[in-house]
Amino acid sequence: MMKNFRTIKVTLMIGLLLSSIIAIFIPVTSAGFITCTSDVKLTYDAEAASTKIIPLKGSITIPLNISVMVKGIFAELAVNRYNSMGVTASVDLSVGETPNWASAFIRPNVIAPELSVGWGPSEIAYLEVSFTEDAPAFHRVEIPVIMHVSIPPTLVFRIPDITREAMISFEPAYLPIIDATPRFTYKEISPGQIATFEIDLKNKGNAETEFLFDIIEIPKGWSASIVSNTKVSPAQDKESEKTVRLFVQPPYGFGYHDDRGDIVISVKGRYFAPSAGTLEAGPYLYRFTVRSKGFDFTPGVGMIPVIVIIALLIGGAIFYYIKKQQKTK
Repeated sequence: MMKNFRTIKVTLMIGLLLSSIIAIFIPVTSAGFITCTSDVKLTYDAEAASTKIIPLKGSITIPLNISVMVKGIFAELAVNRYNSMGVTASVDLSVGETPNWASAFIRPNVIAPELSVGWGPSEIAYLEVSFTEDAPAFHRVEIPVIMHVSIPPTLVFRIPDITREAMISFEPAYLPIIDATPRFTYKEISPGQIATFEIDLKNKGNAETEFLFDIIEIPKGWSASIVSNTKVSPAQDKESEKTVRLFVQPPYGFGYHDDRGDIVISVKGRYFAPSAGTLEAGPYLYRFTVRSKGFDFTPGVGMIPVIVIIALLIGGAIFYYIKKQQKTK
């Protein structure tokens, strides 16, 4: 009996000695002969992320809840050991590849969630997203959030690093920016002529926009015309510019004229999205001035009978003169 006890005692002492020697010579980075695995989960408020972002009008921020779980046969033992040591996971957060019209970043970019066997307590980070004017309206874009989890090893347990990716969808809103630039706003013409004004249109928004025109002020007796509407492609398209013309004709008729008039038009942009209804930019008002100066030889309607009578009298006089000359001969 004593012999068996001595054998067990010697065996334990040798095992303890060997364990101490191994522990001394094994580097910390290689420590941990029991391997567990981990996983990371990201949750967020989908309703907050569904808010449409107006380009150039700031950003939206949504909270990200991130938790880390340990898995494996010895997961519970590992979690208890880590928690007793006050050791947490380290999660490095970054944003993956995004379109050049989208900007996104996460703060803070490193968090330390507590380890748990199930999905335990989470840590919060914040994702900020903004768009430039080149963002196509109502075109959903997915922002990739990359999570790299690292957990330091202990003498007994080792949990390898993992990297996961989560996609969060956002949608740019319509950016109503239009530009209508007249090349001239004042013209002098001769009576009977038509003044033409070129107006260069530019859609600086992020969706095809319909430009609407309306003549809202014109002097009595004058006439003016312009197209009622035209569509212009968005800023990122090659056909984002177009030119329309305003035609103005002052009153005309036989006699001297020195007429001056102001014509005012309104311009607005309109976009229709099935999900958002009709969205408009403007209206913007533009004033054009025309001066008609000079003598007009064009007979008016009231002058026609007088001209006919004069023509008849002149014709009769010529006829009488010719007859008289013939008799004289």
